[in-house]
Amino acid sequence: MKSNATINHMEQCNKKYIYWLCTTIAVMFVLPFVVARLASECSGMALCMMLFFIINPIYSAILGFNCGKNIRRMWNLPLVSSIAFLAGTWLFFDIKEV
Repeated sequence: MKSNATINHMEQCNKKYIYWLCTTIAVMFVLPFVVARLASECSGMALCMMLFFIINPIYSAILGFNCGKNIRRMWNLPLVSSIAFLAGTWLFFDIKEV
């Protein structure tokens, strides 16, 4: 039987994992569509390029650093982040080509 401290630690790790997963989805998918919807056409494209080439790589570096602290539990989040980045850019730029 597991002690209460072990169960609390696992719950805390699960909360941290879900937090980073939701933040990844928000940064990689939701932010580009919000920027495109709220900004004008020219400034929206410039803001999305800044988002894809500055904000997302910085976020990925921070995510990788934090995942390195608990590599056994969070090893797949950098992989999820990179796949979400590719899917987000594909959805935003090239979805009409399919």
